[in-house]
Amino acid sequence: PSTRARTRRRMEGDAAPLPAGGRPEAFRLLWKSSLEKLKEKPFKFEDAGHVVYRALAWRRLGLLGKSKGAQQLKAVEEDALEGIDLKAWLAEGLSLPGGVTIARVSKKAIGEGLGFLSMCFKIGLTYEGPSELAIKGLPSSVILKMPSRYEESFDLIAEETDCYRREHDFYIQVAPALAGTAMRVPKLYSSEVVPNSGVRLLMEDLGGCGYSVNQLDGLSAAEVAPFVQMAAEMHAAFWPLTGRSGIPECVVRAADERSFIARWPKCFVARYDEFLRSEGLAKFDIGIEKSVVLDIAAKIHGNADKILDRVSRIAPQTVIHSDYRADNFIVGSPDGESCVLDWQLLSTGPGVYDLGDCVVKSMTVENGAKHLDHLLGLYHDTLVRAGVVGYSQEEMWTDFKFSILNHLTLVFAISLDGIGADGELVADWSCFNLCRVMFRRLVRVVLDRDCLSVLDQKGG
Repeated sequence: PSTRARTRRRMEGDAAPLPAGGRPEAFRLLWKSSLEKLKEKPFKFEDAGHVVYRALAWRRLGLLGKSKGAQQLKAVEEDALEGIDLKAWLAEGLSLPGGVTIARVSKKAIGEGLGFLSMCFKIGLTYEGPSELAIKGLPSSVILKMPSRYEESFDLIAEETDCYRREHDFYIQVAPALAGTAMRVPKLYSSEVVPNSGVRLLMEDLGGCGYSVNQLDGLSAAEVAPFVQMAAEMHAAFWPLTGRSGIPECVVRAADERSFIARWPKCFVARYDEFLRSEGLAKFDIGIEKSVVLDIAAKIHGNADKILDRVSRIAPQTVIHSDYRADNFIVGSPDGESCVLDWQLLSTGPGVYDLGDCVVKSMTVENGAKHLDHLLGLYHDTLVRAGVVGYSQEEMWTDFKFSILNHLTLVFAISLDGIGADGELVADWSCFNLCRVMFRRLVRVVLDRDCLSVLDQKGG
């Protein structure tokens, strides 16, 4: 890595993971709620099947919990498109003009092994047609996004969050309402719901628009600013009363357990005793006294319902990305434009929830602290220019602080999967560095901006 990258990672306090073993308890909670059906009257036969499926899936996770090796990943990628007549499927998806056919196809997996709920392929295309004019303007490459086969246990998360259909619904029902805003998303050529599999998306290749930035290294204020403005314009389009579009019924509501906003506070509360045993994830060594972390966690745990109520009901509810991080951005080059990817977790929520992802979790502690006031001011100014009225900066900051506390529950809950049964760090846990960086950045902003103070306010 570059000197800049190495320096930033030292500043963020990264360290090599230590060996240990362990089982990811968060996955257990993804189906645990199904057992609550046993208490319902009457208990239906299909509910029994649902519970059994979860139990078998958890057992499979225990057997297959380790990530696949490089050779296995390559085999997975080679097999992913098996059974698809790719040329015919692409021709139909691209709606090729008469007389034009696809002569050659190349495919390359992108982000190999990094797919959480999806895997992506860059498809290179060469055409044949009656004339140069007939094929002019056709894309030389496209992106195919399909359900991940990298880790079978992630089927649980995909089903519980309904993420594949949520992204399909975004492109079909939500994205058209973003026309005329600054929000730039890939053009959709085709979206196909595949029974018992998920959704196949054929999209524009935006690789030429700009470049990506590793979230560990962090975005600069200049890189973040366009995404703040894009978020504000999208949020304003669906803002209560003043938005030009109503929120489509297909969008998962914030209080729904399929949303990240509702899922992770409940997961954290369920795992709080485990969090205490880890001494506030002390092994992550984020450079902050564990007593401070434990105090923050205790206050969040004691006010979990209040935090969720604020971010899912009291704060103005609009359409949010819910995973608005650097890893899902293409930063515009001088002659390109910034773009946002991966809409699988789209939901309703307070607009500033997305800012927690991009101006806190995607910026270094030092850079975020220096520019936070300016970036939130830019967000508010853009909301106002886009027609939002009656939402003060004071209300925005209150909603932002509540959202940060909600974000912390995600990091607390997921990071526990990085602690083995022996209390040590899991050696091969791929999320360690990202969780550690987000953990430190969020705790730091809670302290620096006194986010816990909002819990003392009456009425939410």
